[in-house]
Amino acid sequence: MPNAPRDELSQRPQHQLRRSGPLLVCLFFASLALHWTQNLQAAAPAPASEYALKAALLLKLPRFIYFPDKDDDTPTVLCLLGENPFGNTLNRLASASDNGQQLTITPLATTDEASGCHLIFLSQEQMPQLDDTLQTLSAYPAVTVSDGKDFARKGGMVELALNPDGKGLSILVNLKAAQMQNIQFNAQLLRLVRIIEP
Repeated sequence: MPNAPRDELSQRPQHQLRRSGPLLVCLFFASLALHWTQNLQAAAPAPASEYALKAALLLKLPRFIYFPDKDDDTPTVLCLLGENPFGNTLNRLASASDNGQQLTITPLATTDEASGCHLIFLSQEQMPQLDDTLQTLSAYPAVTVSDGKDFARKGGMVELALNPDGKGLSILVNLKAAQMQNIQFNAQLLRLVRIIEP
């Protein structure tokens, strides 16, 4: 489309544009909405259901992120720093996925092991020392993700936050933190998330 406006997506290779087109984004969020609606049939969602949804979101995110110095043939490395709140849900969902996404899940004992990670999920136990943790992780071009309260406002890149009414999740994105690491998000995804100013 020679007359289309140039934005950050227009400068990406065509195979990346096809992979993260509008239909994929719509189907992604539609499937999440359906999944959450089914879980809400109980009076209150169990913690396992909450983390099953967070796990599904976490596994989908790499499709909508442009990582520096990563090509499509390189498996995405998802690292878990601290206690794993997902149990075996992440591994089960990743192994059941039939979308061809290459993804490796790796636990981290310390931030010093974060080299090679593309996404790093910080458990809530990391929040008391969050400033120091994020400072150390800034040495790596990785997307930081957590469900800790105010994570995005405190310098994390992506926060998976329960809505105030307890029904459903919101994705909060700190664009400034991501841009400092040369991380870019699909523009259509950004229309569906809440941008947080630190």
